[in-house]
Amino acid sequence: MPRRHTNQKAIRPLPILNKSVCSQKNRHPTKQQALQAVENQEMSNPQLKLDAYHCGHCRGWHLTNRR
Repeated sequence: MPRRHTNQKAIRPLPILNKSVCSQKNRHPTKQQALQAVENQEMSNPQLKLDAYHCGHCRGWHLTNRR
């Protein structure tokens, strides 16, 4: 008998094609580490306005200049 309350989207692996985009970016394992990287980057260059976002492809955190 199948389980009724399993989230099939969470179980499915993500497409491999999208991982190539993430391989070109720095990956931070936690949000706190990503925010620390944002702070370090902004301190070295005050003109930068960065933010961290959670990546659904690699399950890590990346930096972006989009708010």
